[in-house]
Amino acid sequence: MDLRLWECADSPLDMRVPYGTEAHLGMLASEKINNLPQENAGGSRLLLARSAISPQTPMDSDPQLVLWSGCNASCADCAAGTGKLLILHQLPRCVATAPGGIFGILYNDNSGMRDTRANCYASLEVYDQEAERQNRMRQIVKYCAFGSVGMVGLFLATLLICYRCHRKRRQEERRRSNAGGAATPSATAIGKASIEEHFPVSHSNEGNQCVVCLLDIQEGEDCRKLQCGHEFHADCIVGWWTHVPRASLECPLCKRKQRLGDEDPEEAREAPAASNNNVAQGSLEAGTAASEAPAPAPVASGTAADHTERGRNRPVEVVDEI
Repeated sequence: MDLRLWECADSPLDMRVPYGTEAHLGMLASEKINNLPQENAGGSRLLLARSAISPQTPMDSDPQLVLWSGCNASCADCAAGTGKLLILHQLPRCVATAPGGIFGILYNDNSGMRDTRANCYASLEVYDQEAERQNRMRQIVKYCAFGSVGMVGLFLATLLICYRCHRKRRQEERRRSNAGGAATPSATAIGKASIEEHFPVSHSNEGNQCVVCLLDIQEGEDCRKLQCGHEFHADCIVGWWTHVPRASLECPLCKRKQRLGDEDPEEAREAPAASNNNVAQGSLEAGTAASEAPAPAPVASGTAADHTERGRNRPVEVVDEI
């Protein structure tokens, strides 16, 4: 309710105005004005005035801001100091009444420092509606905040799970790739079937030693003879050549490369070099033989042979006959 100074107005029917004591012509009927105020019935006539109220002589006291209630139609009795009153010592204030009600008062002294219309409602029904709306808005804001925090947390958790899954998959792929690269032979690796085809099982009677297992090859025991003539146990040489992928085979003893098929590229490349080495070796042997041959015996000076040799080496002289 908006009530101006020295304005006489009726309070709403659902508004019970508090009063602290009663007065008659400015004289308080009781000095106990600090107790909890009582309440008037709804629709009471009100007057906000500055009145001189005192327990003894009203003229000896200073005027105070007083809210009168229960006034007559013109509020003349309250203006004269007779009626139920509530002395407003400090403003704004919130008053609790004896029946358990709450009464709030705001006073605007026209200084422009206080807005008495803020948070004021025409009725309790309007206030309840506004309070419910504000509570609903606060609940919405709270749920939105909690939902936003939950969504951010869920997004971060999902991102972390995806990152860990991706990292685990990459590690598995790398491990599988390393294992496959180590276990899978290359495209040019020689297999067991090719070895058994080109080096069939035979039986040795020479009693040689297998340098793979360092055991002697017994008579009649399965063995494989290489192109270089060395013999090994049949399973030993196959295991030696196949425990790691190989693109070429060589003898474990003399390191000579073994030929598979009609022509081996290694042997083909080594053939020209071998022929060149043979030619060079033949030339070297010829030179050595020539150097080691005995020198011819010296010829005595003055012999016919000597004269013949000298005549052979002497230049032909042309004699001009006159």
